[in-house]
Amino acid sequence: NVGAYSLVAARLAVGEITVHSFEPSFSTYFDLCQNILLNHCQSSVYPHLMALGRFTGLSVFNYSSLDSGAAVHSLGGHFDQTGQEFEPAYSQPVVSFSIDDLVGKLRFAHPNLLKIDVDGTEGDIVSGAEATLGHPDLRSVLIEFYEPDQRHRQVIAVLESLGLDVNERVPHPNGVANYIFIRRAAGGP
Repeated sequence: NVGAYSLVAARLAVGEITVHSFEPSFSTYFDLCQNILLNHCQSSVYPHLMALGRFTGLSVFNYSSLDSGAAVHSLGGHFDQTGQEFEPAYSQPVVSFSIDDLVGKLRFAHPNLLKIDVDGTEGDIVSGAEATLGHPDLRSVLIEFYEPDQRHRQVIAVLESLGLDVNERVPHPNGVANYIFIRRAAGGP
């Protein structure tokens, strides 16, 4: 989105980390870039105007609103995080990458931490990241789920099968919760 988590991470670990932020919304991407500059984080936070998904290729990004920072957009279909169809304010062709292709084909470094907040397409991103998620360099994943949508249980099962266990669940209003997954110790259950 506009970089709140990216900027905090970059400021807390000045010079020690590289943050890649992915934002397909043109209006929000502008504010993400502005925030990176205003916070002097351009040497450690790299914004990418693209979507993440199951496959690499051209897709359609459906806006719920054209306002910067707006949420509940969708990639591909016109469905919000509850699975309800919505009429997009705008549909834009976008390039979408799987995380595995970013790491494998574009030679992004294996991440140590992933934060996923995509309002309903978590399963697609996880499906396109199984090799990366199973890599031992990845220590932690934070995912925001809309819990009334039971698809989050399938995502949890995939992450657990790849050696990542739920360490903490932080509930928020309106059925949303952040789940923090930690890499299981080698030889663990």
